[in-house]
Amino acid sequence: MRPQSAATIQVIDLVRSFSILAVMAHHFTFIYPLQTLTPEAAGLWNRIANNGHLGVSVFFLISGFLITRLIASQPEGLWDPDFRFFYARRIGRLIPLLTLVCLVGAVLIQYAPPTSAYQECLKSPDAKLGPAHWLSIATFSFNWYITLFCAKHPYQGLQWDLLWSLSIEEQFYLFYPLLLKGIKKETALIGFLFFFIVFGLVTRGINIFLYPEMLSYNSFQNFDMIALGCLLFVVWNKWSGVIKSCPGFCFFLCCSGLLLGVFIYFHIAPRPELWSYWFGRFLLGVGAFMFLLGAMSERWFETKYLKLLALPGRLSYGMYLLHPLVLYFAWNILRLQSVWVSFLIFVVVTTLVAYGSFKLFEMPMNFWIRKRLS
Repeated sequence: MRPQSAATIQVIDLVRSFSILAVMAHHFTFIYPLQTLTPEAAGLWNRIANNGHLGVSVFFLISGFLITRLIASQPEGLWDPDFRFFYARRIGRLIPLLTLVCLVGAVLIQYAPPTSAYQECLKSPDAKLGPAHWLSIATFSFNWYITLFCAKHPYQGLQWDLLWSLSIEEQFYLFYPLLLKGIKKETALIGFLFFFIVFGLVTRGINIFLYPEMLSYNSFQNFDMIALGCLLFVVWNKWSGVIKSCPGFCFFLCCSGLLLGVFIYFHIAPRPELWSYWFGRFLLGVGAFMFLLGAMSERWFETKYLKLLALPGRLSYGMYLLHPLVLYFAWNILRLQSVWVSFLIFVVVTTLVAYGSFKLFEMPMNFWIRKRLS
């Protein structure tokens, strides 16, 4: 597979903006439980925030696309990844901010007063943040720690619970370059990706039939969305020229994918009922797949007028890790506003904090680490 340019694609950032805002809206209900709102406001907010957790599934898909594109953009190409470059880049991008937020969170749970904000954002009353908790974060196995040891009481505190998704991504990328180097064939890669997609559906089905009262965070139920993103790159890399030459088909893909994604997002059941838990995330992923396949071929998504909307997407990693701390420190101020004004303040402050973190801390540390490792 020929090397591709690794320039940013604005529509990818736009979709990531939707994903991070959906996740933040979902977590924002800790401050504004639905019963505190008027029936009309609660109904509208419920439609927006209730399924915000699905934003993580879209993150997985986009992550698979971007990582595959990054590897293919290197001189060695997709089938001969430079392991040292790849893992140095992952360490430089992830570890500095993850370490910082864990250190800040560890200090706060020791010395902060046990207010409502403390219990929701930092440490729930039932949480036992012992050595196994910290070891699982350090080894990117936190999702297995929750699944195996906290299945009946998975909530530890927002600052820690969101790390399950980061663990799943890094487990996939631990073996993904090895897989690419070993198979060296596009057809074999497609076969492996389809296996992960089908296996994800199968394992979720087993979970819902055998343990319907428990949501499992095990990796095999989530690898399918990352694999779908990897498959998106393969299809786009091979057929983007043909797709771009058919504007009508691009429009059809964009509209069909958007309609499917919006329908699933707003109609999926909030509880792990059979069809929604089993197929909901997959269908949302298919919608995102179709939309991005068409949208990446439409030039008007790259307009400068959408740059501001794409900014949260560019900062999504920082916003994902930092928004629990912003929620904790701004808790009392945010509760005094209406839900819409409060959420807008929450988004703006988190974006500014993430931007400052990216420019002043993450980028310098990223370059420093990559220079020494690669």
